[in-house]
Amino acid sequence: MRNKLLRKFLITSVIICMIVFPSELVVSGDKPVIASRISEIIDVSVLTEPDYYKPNTTLFGIETEVEILNRDTKNQTVVEVADCYPKVNLNATLVDQSLEIDRISICLDMFTMYYYQPNITVEYDFMMFYINQTGLSYLPDGNYTLWRYIEYGSAVVDGTLGEMLLTIISMSSGIMNVTYSYFDNLHTNEVSSTVIFPIMFPIVFLTIFSQIAAVYKKRKHK
Repeated sequence: MRNKLLRKFLITSVIICMIVFPSELVVSGDKPVIASRISEIIDVSVLTEPDYYKPNTTLFGIETEVEILNRDTKNQTVVEVADCYPKVNLNATLVDQSLEIDRISICLDMFTMYYYQPNITVEYDFMMFYINQTGLSYLPDGNYTLWRYIEYGSAVVDGTLGEMLLTIISMSSGIMNVTYSYFDNLHTNEVSSTVIFPIMFPIVFLTIFSQIAAVYKKRKHK
């Protein structure tokens, strides 16, 4: 009879302990409020350019669709210390290492701020660049990495680097494959929960267990 009462007491104590002292530990991992990615390579084309302007080269153009993600619930300010066009950047690793890329860009020496509403804003960007070889009809073999540089904040001194996801164009004998990156979450704070025992639980459990052991020891001696 006494053993049954002790078991009931033990079970009841454990349940009360778990209710009174929560056993959930919340760990939060913050992501930048602003993120950018090239969501589509719309077109890659060879452009016509007079030879006297940039001889012994081929002029290419890449038209892109860009997504700017604002994970917050209010508008965010993107800071441009020098407002440059195009805003998409390019880096290439070419199979033929004698080839070089010369991007065409214009930067306005002025402080500019852009405002982005919550969720995704779509923009379009057109990039032009030379490759130092004539008569090319498609991009040379290699990997072309594109990203949209972005920084946000209320002022230059408070500027925070945004999350910039990469898009990669892989060329092999005129065949183009594009690998896109995707936003992995749409909220500023990605919260994950891990269940652990609170410190009070083992204390209560050990106390109850000690009481049971003492009772059992007394009964054994009798």
